[in-house]
Amino acid sequence: MGYRRADCPVELRCTMQGTVLAGPTEWLLNQLRIWARKTNRSAPVVVSLCRTAERQRELQKRWDAGDRRGLRVRPVNPENSKHVADENGECWAFDLGNDDQWLEAAGAYVLSPAIQSALPGARWGGSWIPKDSVHFDVAGMRTAAVLKLT
Repeated sequence: MGYRRADCPVELRCTMQGTVLAGPTEWLLNQLRIWARKTNRSAPVVVSLCRTAERQRELQKRWDAGDRRGLRVRPVNPENSKHVADENGECWAFDLGNDDQWLEAAGAYVLSPAIQSALPGARWGGSWIPKDSVHFDVAGMRTAAVLKLT
């Protein structure tokens, strides 16, 4: 379950027709919305969800050419990016455009025991080296999502 371009809420600014934000990733984004309301913070500002492999390569080329507008770190190869839809058309990451203080607090929330016990694969890029504090994703579920019970 996720957002398709046709039924995507305006605030999500969906970018690719036929792709969806994977269910666990959508849940994480919704938890951040709830957390923001409960803590009297501004809502999450989604700036990126799904990208094509071509768009991911474009971002890499921009970075390598020195054009780093809107990028905090060099984008990974498309086959390793959770922004690029998997074989089911689901993407497993989103980037937020909130300020650094908001992102730090949101990152701490995502890494909290409450979220980690509910969704152990929830990650925040601000805890990585190099930091990518705008990036949130769900790890370890891409493969599991394509398994079929027979």
